[in-house]
Amino acid sequence: MASIRKRSRKDGSHYFTVGWRDGDGTQCGRSFDDEPSALLYKRALELNSNAWDIADAVIKAHEDGARTFADVVGEHIDLLVKPTSQTIRNYRYMLAEHIMHHLGGISVQELGPRHITAWVRAMQEKGLSPKTIRNVHGLISASMETAVRLGYRADNPCRGIDLPTTEHAEDKEQFLTWDEWQLIYKNLHITYQPLALFLVMSGARFGEATAVTVADFNWRNVPATIRINKSWKRDGDNVYYVGQPKTPTSKRTVAVPPAVVEALQPLTEGVAGTTLLFRTGSDGRIAQKYFWNAWTKAVADAQQQEPAFTKNPRIHDLRHTSASWALQGGLTLYEVARRLGHSSTATTERVYAHLMHEGMSRGAEVMGRMLEG
Repeated sequence: MASIRKRSRKDGSHYFTVGWRDGDGTQCGRSFDDEPSALLYKRALELNSNAWDIADAVIKAHEDGARTFADVVGEHIDLLVKPTSQTIRNYRYMLAEHIMHHLGGISVQELGPRHITAWVRAMQEKGLSPKTIRNVHGLISASMETAVRLGYRADNPCRGIDLPTTEHAEDKEQFLTWDEWQLIYKNLHITYQPLALFLVMSGARFGEATAVTVADFNWRNVPATIRINKSWKRDGDNVYYVGQPKTPTSKRTVAVPPAVVEALQPLTEGVAGTTLLFRTGSDGRIAQKYFWNAWTKAVADAQQQEPAFTKNPRIHDLRHTSASWALQGGLTLYEVARRLGHSSTATTERVYAHLMHEGMSRGAEVMGRMLEG
């Protein structure tokens, strides 16, 4: 923690010294003629893990009255056209929580790679996940591109910055076997069984599945299909509405087996085509928190019945499970990517390639022949 001491000069005037210890334990200090500047410097130090270069840049921008990086980020957000109101809301939150009091006070012309790197370290010490740091860095970099385009500076200092990896020692995704799925399913409240069955059989995202209407379900087709072309979103006031899915390629038609048709067809009887297929008793949206409560209870009950079952799958793991079953059943990466609504097979391959049974079998056969000479 930095500290401020009020000191006196021989002529009776006062000044303020900010003191702190550097990363190697060295005692450091800087003096200011006025207390507000000292407080600004102290706050910049404390918010950025005593990174004095960031604090120096904040003070310089304050003294020069320069255009700050926070000003530019705000301008960048105001110029965006394509993002949804929820995305804009998320960007403003990033600016307020992770940029404004860290890099925000630095002049846009002075902001450099050293400041960005120090910010990354400060965010790590703050406890932000690698994914969150990467997301906020994406906003910072995009804002700097806007600064270049508007002529505020000539380059983007975010390029080439070393960011924390999002890879884990163990896979975060959890894949259920058929027996594990059946164990959870039979313990799940009957109200949510049709939705859970559709999630694991289609690989749809929760927001996509709960936005499907009766008209989207063509159960008379052979095979039966469900059209996924919308998803639940939140606007700037955090109110839910039906909007476009995650990406253009997320719009897709998914074929479902007869067992799914048998479970879902009763939900279509006596209701209009615009009615949500999966709905509450009042025909409203099924909130994820209620489904999650039922899901976690079913998982806990399954673990109690079968002590060998120790997994704690999330709702999104039904999507991963669906992909793993499809790959192990013989579908190609391209077919699974289309089914999941991925924009390319690269994402599918990164997450699921190790589950491809055919490829693993061929690998074992090849290595076996090598051993045989």
